[in-house]
Amino acid sequence: LDRHKDLHPIKKLRKRAGALVSKLSKLVESENGHQLRKNVTLHFEANDPILDFNKHRLRPDLNDDFLIASILQFRNDDPEALPVLVTADLGLKMKARHHRIEVSSLPDRLKLPDEPDEDQKQIRDLQARLTEHENRAPKLRMAFTDQDGLPEVNQVIFGAISEPTVREAVDTHRVSLETADQMNPIWKLMPLSAAAEQKYQRRMEEHLAEYTTYIVERQEANAKRARTICLEIILINEGTAPADDVDVFLKFPAELDVQDEDPNPPIPKEPKPPMRPTGGIFDVLELANFSVPQEDYSFLNNITPPQLERPNVSAPTLIKNPDGIEAQVNVRRSKQSQIQPLGMLYASFANQDAVGSFQIQYELHAANVPRAIKGHLQVVVKKTSDKG
Repeated sequence: LDRHKDLHPIKKLRKRAGALVSKLSKLVESENGHQLRKNVTLHFEANDPILDFNKHRLRPDLNDDFLIASILQFRNDDPEALPVLVTADLGLKMKARHHRIEVSSLPDRLKLPDEPDEDQKQIRDLQARLTEHENRAPKLRMAFTDQDGLPEVNQVIFGAISEPTVREAVDTHRVSLETADQMNPIWKLMPLSAAAEQKYQRRMEEHLAEYTTYIVERQEANAKRARTICLEIILINEGTAPADDVDVFLKFPAELDVQDEDPNPPIPKEPKPPMRPTGGIFDVLELANFSVPQEDYSFLNNITPPQLERPNVSAPTLIKNPDGIEAQVNVRRSKQSQIQPLGMLYASFANQDAVGSFQIQYELHAANVPRAIKGHLQVVVKKTSDKG
């Protein structure tokens, strides 16, 4: 114990040995004897064993052998005593049983907990600080708004209407107009003159030509819209600290055209059919052309808009590369546990055959995140044949 108290390299063991030496010293000097508790008395053996070490195949220079010899000497001096060696040392257990000494071990629950030394404590403290720092760091990822934060979106694509379908739609429209005329009682009572009928039929043919153009343009607009996928991408911070100055890079496949505004033409309005005149008042129903005076609003160009604070999310910058379009967005600050919309992007396929599922590769760079965050968004496209 004295050697461990002074020379052991581990400070905690030196301290424990010193405390034990101090406690034993007090017991030796106590005037109340060495009774620790009821039926438990501490006995100090001051004499060394005098038995023949060689006869018992023991060596006096080994601590384990010296302890075995002390127990054997104690048993020789008091044959009625039943000494028990309490140890967890495997080698000492084997020697004690060889000399027919009863051996016992303390249960694990009575063992003192391992106390780390100063170096171990410092490492543990540094690991705790590192864990705390990592837990306070931002945790960023991208997602779509319409999928509960999951990086997947479904899009149904419809094919174009065939030319026979267009002709059928025009014929159906013609029949509906003629049926409406025939069911009009005024038309039967006041038939048109030949000149008025000819003029009306000419206007009807012009209307049907406009209606044919309308059907084609409407279908083209619908077909282009069907090939365009509207993507509302969001930035999610699932960490416990804000992310500052986040640069978002979105890489789209080469077969896609990407815009930050809806590239689709507006759906054309259906042309109105000509009004059928009644009898001789056809010329009266001809509407005169009225010119509406145009107001001058050029003064609005001289109005300077107010200076607004820089938005938290910049407008996307689209860069065309040979291997695809890259969209770049900057987010000034993404707070913890916050969902930040990045605006709308429109991805269009060139034609129906090119439509298919694709991935958007993304990369995030934040001022207070040491490494880039990479991932992808999966766009699942389900193609459905047109039945219209």
